[in-house]
Amino acid sequence: TMKTKLTETKFKSALGRAGQLFSRVAWLGAGILICSGASAQNMFVSGTDPRGGEIFNFSWDGKQSIFASALHYPGDLAVDSAGNVFVLDRVCSELFCDTVIHKVTGPTVPPNGGEYFASGLTYPSYLAVNKAGSLFVADYQSGTIYQYKPSGSRRTFASGLNHPGGIAFDSAGNLFVADNSFGRIYQGSIYKYKPDGSRVIFARLDSDDHPMDLAFESMGNL
Repeated sequence: TMKTKLTETKFKSALGRAGQLFSRVAWLGAGILICSGASAQNMFVSGTDPRGGEIFNFSWDGKQSIFASALHYPGDLAVDSAGNVFVLDRVCSELFCDTVIHKVTGPTVPPNGGEYFASGLTYPSYLAVNKAGSLFVADYQSGTIYQYKPSGSRRTFASGLNHPGGIAFDSAGNLFVADNSFGRIYQGSIYKYKPDGSRVIFARLDSDDHPMDLAFESMGNL
């Protein structure tokens, strides 16, 4: 299974041979089948090959190129309106591993991580970017949603979650978060956060459900 993102929208997709090679996908554009231009249909895929961790760029006609290299174990992707690609990267030394966030403008990420956009998180798992260009990060282990402004400054947007998984913005700028259950003790929910941080329960989950991604379709349904 692969993750795809259409600007701020995620959906599940199988992508032929790429589905066997790469772990994460991001679409940059306003549409898949109908777009205003070729550049709007570029698809970014993060994953590893014999050369290491890379971000691959697929054009609308399936042509592949390398957008960025020198990554380690890249994971989830998010793309802002300026075309910057944010990517989670698992970086390990002899003593410990850390998941960092790169802000990639291409074509090469500095060796050994270089200057990270963000680091020091517990277990960041999913990314989303709002219309203002702020990056939101779901920290699965700490139960926190962090907001990073384009400058890199960080604030806690939401806390007290159990295990937040997928996050996605709707067209009105509300952030939806899938919070996983804790066995049968804690029932999972999908929360809706307004831009001011206030929260309502959008849906209750079955105790056995463990959702890990969210997507909005063109009509605004989740």
